[in-house]
Amino acid sequence: IHNVVATLPIYHISEDAVAACLSRYEITSEEAKPRLLNIYSQVLDHFIKDLLISDDEIEQLRHLATIFKLTADEVCQINAEIVYPHYEKAVSQALRDRQLSDDESTALDSLCTKLRIPESVANEMYKKYAVPIYNEAMSDALADEMLTQEEEAELQHVAKALKLTEGLDDKLTGILERARRLWRIAPGAITE
Repeated sequence: IHNVVATLPIYHISEDAVAACLSRYEITSEEAKPRLLNIYSQVLDHFIKDLLISDDEIEQLRHLATIFKLTADEVCQINAEIVYPHYEKAVSQALRDRQLSDDESTALDSLCTKLRIPESVANEMYKKYAVPIYNEAMSDALADEMLTQEEEAELQHVAKALKLTEGLDDKLTGILERARRLWRIAPGAITE
């Protein structure tokens, strides 16, 4: 099957041809599944070398998944293993200076589109790298358990630089509010 995929256009390979090949070698579909998944993975890996999955490549992959009888879950798992790391690497590189420029944001959006990564998945991958940077800034600001106006402004600046627009969860909001109150009542602090 591997040789057929390597030598013929994918559209020319039929489900019957795959079944005939398996039958010729007396291999069941279950026995062949790991190898078929591997072939699909290799084709996908080849297609994303240019960091772009074209419409034609998507159709070829769909055809291959159909003739190999791959499930949607299996295809999603392979995408997560092969495609997603390319986007994660780009996110990591974009955030190495602990901020995200407009150009970097545009480049990440473009890469997400080219690799056909769902926006929700891309957002989760971005948060995986951006949120720890923000949390580190928050930990630094709250080291003394108080939050000054300057520290709060710095946290807002960090969130803006990272393009983190979602609000804080209730627990973090409570921690910040407590730290603000402690700063207001601290000896020598200017209260509002």
